[in-house]
Amino acid sequence: MIFFDITDSVEYRKENTIKRLAEGLTHEINTAVSSIKGNIEILQSDIETIKDQDQKELMLDSLSNIRKNKRIIQDIVKTLYYTNDIGIQKKQTIDIKSSINKILQSYEDKLINNDIDILINIPDDLTFSFNYDSLIHLLQILIDNMVDALIEKEGNGLLQIITEQSKENLSIIFKDNGNGIDKSIIPDIFNPLTKGKSYGGIGIGLFVAKLIVNSNNGKISFNTSNKGTTFKLIFDI
Repeated sequence: MIFFDITDSVEYRKENTIKRLAEGLTHEINTAVSSIKGNIEILQSDIETIKDQDQKELMLDSLSNIRKNKRIIQDIVKTLYYTNDIGIQKKQTIDIKSSINKILQSYEDKLINNDIDILINIPDDLTFSFNYDSLIHLLQILIDNMVDALIEKEGNGLLQIITEQSKENLSIIFKDNGNGIDKSIIPDIFNPLTKGKSYGGIGIGLFVAKLIVNSNNGKISFNTSNKGTTFKLIFDI
C-alpha cells in the first residue's frame, strides 16, 4: 500500500482558490470605487454652491466620511491585490530602517492619541534584497496589527521593532506589550478570514503576510501571552 502526503497539495489548492477569489473581488471593487470617486467630485462641486453655512458644513462632514470609507475600501483592495501575484517579483536593495520609518509616519496621529511609544533597534546601514512593494506591505500588515492591539490596551503601549543578523539569516522582530492574541484564534491566526481585532479589517492581513514570507523562502512565527505578542520574520541572506 502506498500513502501520499496531500498536505501540500491541499494547501496549494486553498491558496489558489483564495487568489482567484481575490482577483475577481479586486476587479469588482475597483469598478465600484471608480464610480464612488466620480460621484465624490460631483458632490464636492455641488456642496460648494450651498449658501446655508450650517447645512454646508454638515454636507462636507458627510463627504469627509465617504472619503474615509473609500480609503478603507482601497486599503482592502490593496491587500487583496497582494494575494494575486505574490511570488516572482523583481528584487532590489532596500534600506530597512528607512522603510519602517516611512510606514510609521502614517501612524503618527494614532501613536500620539493612544500613548503608544515606538522603539526601533535597527542599524542605519542595514539593507536587504527584496521586492520593495511586497516588503512594505508585509511590514505594514504587522505594524498595523500590533498598533491596533495596543490601542485596545489600557495604559501606555510600546511597540519594538528589532533586527538580528547572522551570516546566513536576517530576522525582523516586532514586539508589543498588548493584551495578547485571543486563545481561540491562535491555531488559525494565519488562515484567511481569521479576525484578531475587535474592529476593522476583514481577517486576511496575516494570511497575506504569510504568503509573502513563504514566497520568499522565509519563515514567520509568533508567541503571545497576556503581556504582549512577538512576531518574528526570518529570511536567508
